Amino acid sequence: MAAPGPWLDAEFLQLKQIPLDAKLSVSSDFEPFDSTTQLVAISNIYGYVVLGRAQGFGFANTADVRNTMSASQKGTVTALDAIVPVDVQDGRVCLLSLSADQKTVVVGTSTGAILLFDAGKLAAGATMPSKKLDVTSSQLKKVSPNPEAYPDTIAVLTMGGEVFFVDSAGTSRRLPVEATAISWSRRGKQLACGTKDGKIVQLNLEGVVKNETPPPEGLVEGAKMGELLWLEDKVFLAVYSDAEEVTSLIYVVSRGGPEQPVSYTLLDDPVPAFLFPEGQLNSYYFEVVRSLGSFQYLGLLARTLSSEVGVIGCEDSGNWASWNLPDGAGASMPLDEEDRETYAVGFGIDYTSTSSLPPAEQDGSPLPPAPIIYILNNQGRLLTFHCINLKAKDATASCPAMVKELKTLKAESSPQKAVIPKKEEPVASTPVKIEFSSASIGKSSDAKTSETVGYTIGQEASKVLQLHPSSYHRLHRKTGQ
Repeated sequence: MAAPGPWLDAEFLQLKQIPLDAKLSVSSDFEPFDSTTQLVAISNIYGYVVLGRAQGFGFANTADVRNTMSASQKGTVTALDAIVPVDVQDGRVCLLSLSADQKTVVVGTSTGAILLFDAGKLAAGATMPSKKLDVTSSQLKKVSPNPEAYPDTIAVLTMGGEVFFVDSAGTSRRLPVEATAISWSRRGKQLACGTKDGKIVQLNLEGVVKNETPPPEGLVEGAKMGELLWLEDKVFLAVYSDAEEVTSLIYVVSRGGPEQPVSYTLLDDPVPAFLFPEGQLNSYYFEVVRSLGSFQYLGLLARTLSSEVGVIGCEDSGNWASWNLPDGAGASMPLDEEDRETYAVGFGIDYTSTSSLPPAEQDGSPLPPAPIIYILNNQGRLLTFHCINLKAKDATASCPAMVKELKTLKAESSPQKAVIPKKEEPVASTPVKIEFSSASIGKSSDAKTSETVGYTIGQEASKVLQLHPSSYHRLHRKTGQ
């Protein structure tokens, strides 16, 4: 196994908490989860966020989150009052995600049920699900709506390794693969599956294997892929871990042409495990900011076995590295009232802020709006951090993904047709029990609706942001050749 790549001293990057040591109370404490969790989902088209709660979940406007946080005092815990509570009767909420058009909230529960909620109706206070999909009785590991090409399709991964495609018409299909991680291609034409033996297998919507990438050489016995992210056509980020999920190996996997071998770049783990919450299963949270100044990718990584947020990145030259942030410029979870470490149970990025930031230097110019990291911890507290590129001179240099204008969210009224393609040969399909019939999980219908909810982004209070005195640290792990 190759030695991990170098560290980059990223003096230009700061993760500034908003404001210092302030938190929003979203929920009571979460009991440990025996399955993976993702309890944050953010719409950067319409400007809302969905947050898991000990009972059900909550729906809020991202502007309200930012304004409430900006008005909070240093070191305080403030209730997020501007939230629509949603009760869920079908088990405990474990996974939250959004459809491709971000008009549908997709909820995975501890019973294996998948619930669909019309986001427009949630914003209006109507909290009943529009549909229920009973795909499996197994525990869910990931529920991933297709990002573009097949917007009515959801990929489902169970804790036991089963992979399904399911659509809102009630059709599901189990794929011929056992996996520990899944990721759609950027346009959603194929699904990549990290298999139990460490391979990356690409399948199309008919379930046909289109490509296979072998695992890196020298993986320890029992290592499995804990997270997989399909970055671009032939580039993947894969996180492997040992059987106890303590040691993680982060690989950038790049496929060349037909005659070129696959290249594997090993990165040092920026979030080594040092927390072992009793009864809590490890979950990874991987978000990527594209085009941050002179860098192609900024990767933010969190996990339930650490209270830190790690950073990796790729320069325009294509060189990857783990990033070392200046002292006090990193992000970490706070201690609870008994001085115990806390950890993330949800993670997301808000690109909808339109407020400039205070200058980095006393006589400098204001910094352009920046992405905001949302972290929900196991205490039910929401933390927010600006992701600031100090080299940025304008919004384009800072982050082109920043949203300048939000769309108006409308309640949907009619479902779409199923779009899971059929195989040429007969394929056995498993019927899916469906309750409540109304909204689609994909593209919007052209039918007129009577419920319309508008969003207006307000300007956050102008404050001088202080550096977060994070306990950011790294545990260096020796890696053999």
